[in-house]
Amino acid sequence: MFAVVFAQHSDNGDLTFLGWITALAYVVGALFCVWAGIVTRRSDKQQPWWILAVILFFLGVNKLLNLQTALINLGRAAARAQCWYRYQRVAQVVFAVLFALALMAVFAAFLKKWGWFVKGRPLVLAGVLLLLLFVVVRASTFNHVDELLHLNLYDDYWGWILELGGIACIAWSAAHVKVR
Repeated sequence: MFAVVFAQHSDNGDLTFLGWITALAYVVGALFCVWAGIVTRRSDKQQPWWILAVILFFLGVNKLLNLQTALINLGRAAARAQCWYRYQRVAQVVFAVLFALALMAVFAAFLKKWGWFVKGRPLVLAGVLLLLLFVVVRASTFNHVDELLHLNLYDDYWGWILELGGIACIAWSAAHVKVR
């Protein structure tokens, strides 16, 4: 029972109690980022807050709609239709590696453009890193890469700690922006 309450989605794909709390946390975090973007007067200081707001909002919508499952099912259907489903494990590993590399490239570009932003806000950096770790680990478990490598990368408790911890770090930092 305890594990079911803390799982993000039940077996039928519906959000559990903690899944709803997490989706709500994403929306609240996004709203704090919007507030930080509004109260930051200089336009160069506003932009990262707006980007974080959009990212958190998207992740909240994804939590509600379970979009990654639809994407996985679409990939499976394409693999069957194009007769390469027997290579699914190789495709899953390639996808997980490319996905992780793409996220690292986006993070590096973010740091290059807005390094000054995260330098003064270590909680934003910690939050983004926790969410990136969560997303990469979650993608690798959706694709069964952890099974192929004989690793147990994901457990629901660590997953929600990483996810909620990342949201909390970003939201806390945004909530404590000084009005100028």
